[in-house]
Amino acid sequence: MPVTLENIKKPTEQDLIDLNKIYLDYPGELRWTALEKELEKSPAITLYGARFNARLLAAISFTEYENHIELNHLCVRKVTRQRHVARDLLRLSMAQAPAKKLIFNSCIVDEGLTQLLLQAGFSQNESQFIYAV
Repeated sequence: MPVTLENIKKPTEQDLIDLNKIYLDYPGELRWTALEKELEKSPAITLYGARFNARLLAAISFTEYENHIELNHLCVRKVTRQRHVARDLLRLSMAQAPAKKLIFNSCIVDEGLTQLLLQAGFSQNESQFIYAV
């Protein structure tokens, strides 16, 4: 399933519906409404989405710091999982990141996510994954 990466600056009405579906099975404090508030508060956070057939299927956020970028909120819509969308979103979003250290803080323990990050070249330290270019 080929996806395109898109910086979601101003989500459309359909994007908002899709983002709510993407984060539906996240814990309450990590669902779309909480992430939306974070995006409004901090200009350092950028939201990227994986789009296929004009619909958002997955999303990830980047928070830029002086010496690294923190990746968070990687989630794929439940009905789309197991189709390599997360892998493609991670690969495309890593290519967008300036040549800095990337840190992924995992708030959800998931073997599939762990394997995905390790295969992408991250090293694991507890619930934190680090990718140094």
